[in-house]
Amino acid sequence: MRGRSPAYVFVLGILLCLPFWTRGAGALEWPDTPIGHASLTGKIYTQAALRTQHSHGYTFPETNAGDLVQHRNFLQAEFKNVFNRELSFFFSTRIVYEGLYDYGPKKFEPYGHKGNDLDDGHMLFDNLLVDFREGYLDINRGPIFMRIGRQNLSWGEADLFRLLDQINPLDNTFGFLEDFDERRIPLDMIRLDLDFGNVAFVQGLLLEGFVALGKVQAPIAGFGTPFSAPLPATPIEVRLVEARQKEVRGGLRLMGLTRGVNWSLGHYWTYPDAPGGRFAFSRPGDALSLYQEIKFNRQMITGGSFSFFTGLDATQTMARGEFAYAWDEKMFDPVKNTPFGPTTIFVPPLGSLLSKIGFGKLRESD
Repeated sequence: MRGRSPAYVFVLGILLCLPFWTRGAGALEWPDTPIGHASLTGKIYTQAALRTQHSHGYTFPETNAGDLVQHRNFLQAEFKNVFNRELSFFFSTRIVYEGLYDYGPKKFEPYGHKGNDLDDGHMLFDNLLVDFREGYLDINRGPIFMRIGRQNLSWGEADLFRLLDQINPLDNTFGFLEDFDERRIPLDMIRLDLDFGNVAFVQGLLLEGFVALGKVQAPIAGFGTPFSAPLPATPIEVRLVEARQKEVRGGLRLMGLTRGVNWSLGHYWTYPDAPGGRFAFSRPGDALSLYQEIKFNRQMITGGSFSFFTGLDATQTMARGEFAYAWDEKMFDPVKNTPFGPTTIFVPPLGSLLSKIGFGKLRESD
């Protein structure tokens, strides 16, 4: 639900959750869920951002040093019910209230309740967002695990740059530097894991597959938000090409442990977070019929990841890395993608190989 709802809805949600407040920064939780019991966990924070310098270029609207450009109030609640060893249920929802458009600089007020034409009327940056996040059923029978419902699925070892972790689209209206867990948009998905156990020199060999339904694409931040791209306004018509219903996301991944190294190899189909664009004419030869077409091109990605403990007990350091090859990724070619010439309608596909390696502190999940 998105709309012009009063801020007290958000405040009321906080008050209802206060009885479950426990120690820890921004944590609402009960103990781990034992079999036959239910649990409630959550996250709450308030976050403000100020400009440190005057905006320039094509930033819109213009802001001055010291101006408030964000005051996000965030509440997320998660409910889990473990019926038995083979069946459990999970549900999460969140409320986000952005106060910028109500009590921030006056220049932001006109944009607080506008949608974006590129998203088919979907309200991208309303003051209040009440969002059903995830809801799925877990079924575990011997070597088979199945998760059915709306969910997020993350592959790879990336924390800041998404190489293999491009299954779920990102909310580009939420802010570039926000946590991926908050920006990922859950999809209606079926996930299946097959555990083969120890095979030859591989421990815990696991095959995972998923199919995500629907045509959800990454929303684009519109003009008048602090997170929109600094681009000038244009009189040229912009058209969004929607994904076809049959073009679903899906893929397979093989994982295991060999000589202390966790590794994975995967291949999947998805859509990028940023669309590609091209210029074209509605009527060939008519300069007044020029328009820009925006499209999320279906993408095929193959890659792998690894992680291992470095053996340095004093620093508890892990080494992590991954690589990803994007097949036939659409690239901008000034010769082919400008509106002057017969090849305008073609967007050249080029493959690209990306990789990264890093070191970090041992996490509880490792």
